[in-house]
Amino acid sequence: MKRKLREYDRRYPAILDDAKPHLVEGRAVDLGHTLDALEVLLDLFKLDPQLKASHRILIPSVIFHDCGWSKVPKNMLPGSYGDVKEDNPGKIIHQEQGAGIARRILKKHSYPEDCIEEVSFIVSVHDKPEEYKKHALAGIVAEIDKLVRYKPTLFWGLINDGTFKNREERVAFLEKGLGKWFTKPEFRQKAASLLEERKREQGKP
Repeated sequence: MKRKLREYDRRYPAILDDAKPHLVEGRAVDLGHTLDALEVLLDLFKLDPQLKASHRILIPSVIFHDCGWSKVPKNMLPGSYGDVKEDNPGKIIHQEQGAGIARRILKKHSYPEDCIEEVSFIVSVHDKPEEYKKHALAGIVAEIDKLVRYKPTLFWGLINDGTFKNREERVAFLEKGLGKWFTKPEFRQKAASLLEERKREQGKP
């Protein structure tokens, strides 16, 4: 991952390293989820040069989008995944705190000020549909965030930690999401393909 990130900006590996303690301190799945999201984003760059041109906004936005869970009280973490209400305190706190973490770490690495402001804005709204739908790059980050729910890290991780009782409940939740989380057909198609892969798996330890 670091080698791939360095191809876009030599600062990205160090920025990711500074973000990792926050991702580890938050929910158990946050680090794996973020790495999955970065992989999806870098794959999109190969297909869309126009999107690749926005890497200074998109890469750090994905890195920091869930760092704020490290600042959410531990008693608010259970049940924090999925379609929780927009006014859920943990959901609000993690976006606000994540934006602050992004600002501090990006300033440390002398990131362009205008990029810092846009990244922190995206982090602050990535779970607010009424906001991210108004901003093209924020919408991409939000849909990548939803897409990686269909990859093994979050699919099995949230069964193993008790968030979902079993594979059937997890599949039902994600099937509903196909119809409401994605505005981009290619994202919806990829999510559906990943879900079929999960259905064929026997389970993860």
